[in-house]
Amino acid sequence: MKINPVASLLGGLLLSASATAASDTLNIYNWSEYLPAELIEKFTKETDIKVNYATFESNETMYAKLKLLGGKGYDLVVPSTYYVSKLAEENLLHALDKAKIPAFPSLDTTILNQSFDPNNQYSLPYMWGSTAMGYNGDLIEPTSVKKWQDLWNPDFAGQLLLTDDVRDVFGMALIMNGHSVNSRDEAQIKQAYETLSYLKPNVVLFNSDAPHVPLITGEVNVGMQWNGTAYRAMAENPSIGFAIRKRAQFSGWTTL
Repeated sequence: MKINPVASLLGGLLLSASATAASDTLNIYNWSEYLPAELIEKFTKETDIKVNYATFESNETMYAKLKLLGGKGYDLVVPSTYYVSKLAEENLLHALDKAKIPAFPSLDTTILNQSFDPNNQYSLPYMWGSTAMGYNGDLIEPTSVKKWQDLWNPDFAGQLLLTDDVRDVFGMALIMNGHSVNSRDEAQIKQAYETLSYLKPNVVLFNSDAPHVPLITGEVNVGMQWNGTAYRAMAENPSIGFAIRKRAQFSGWTTL
């Protein structure tokens, strides 16, 4: 699978460090709307394994809860790629037994063995997606949302949504200023913060749970969307568009 040039770090599925679930129960901690209820019901029907399903809106929320629980309480967790190494370093994950994963040899090698988890000790690919700009075409000209910088347009004051994701939002500002999305340089991070401070008048809300809903209802008219949420928005309102810029803004894979 060829990675989309604007693919962002959306999420992954991996084993939690100290799972305590009984053999007839599977405890999953996942992003909202990542796993259809119908699929969970089908799984339970076929395996007689009950699923306890909980969701989170950000990696930070997920991490805080796992840290509080000492890695216990969940069998499967779905963080973004860059959180895999953090969780592993803090002993919050079990190492995978690939002998018990018969499909592992069939996985696309181009998305395996990434820097955040060499040799896939703790994670497997789950999905990837794009972070770009969704907009209401009835009110926003498509030509006015060709690049991230366009979100600073004063005409968008009080109309803008950003995802509730530090990585996405700061990454946008870092890239705009010509820096790596992974920068640890304090001066560059400060510059990104100052860049974002000028965007505040345009921002109505931060939403990572269901960012397509405010766009559909008209609470916002433009802003960050993931390709999946943008697709859902467009399915309900054909006037909604998804602007993917020519230059790659975020890149990476998500993990399972």
